[in-house]
Amino acid sequence: SAVDINLAKQMNVLLTQLGVKPENIVMNVGCSVVGYGYEYVASTIDRIRLAAFNQNDKQLQIPIVTPVSFEVGHVKEAIADEADQPEWGCSEKRSIAMEVSTATAVLVGGSDAVILRHPESVKTIKSLISELA
Repeated sequence: SAVDINLAKQMNVLLTQLGVKPENIVMNVGCSVVGYGYEYVASTIDRIRLAAFNQNDKQLQIPIVTPVSFEVGHVKEAIADEADQPEWGCSEKRSIAMEVSTATAVLVGGSDAVILRHPESVKTIKSLISELA
């Protein structure tokens, strides 16, 4: 669903009415790269988690997966060619940094899983999760 708690819940309700078991559902409540409206995503995840656990809303007690790589792959700071923006440095390092910072933020904010593109990002996030466990 879009970055909207009501749409996320409605999607879960409709899926369960169609016979999909809740344990077979994951939510994608949207994503935005850090620095590109991420605060709205964070607020939505916060509201979903608060409703799920404080209000015992079963329709929102579903894992959240966040497609970080897709969003990072569309912002100019991550993909601009080094020849066009030499002061920004290596585009690969920028992309990894944006992927890691966004993934870290959504995981700490309540996402259960993230989708990453770069192997170095995966390595860094695995290390973060191991340190937090």
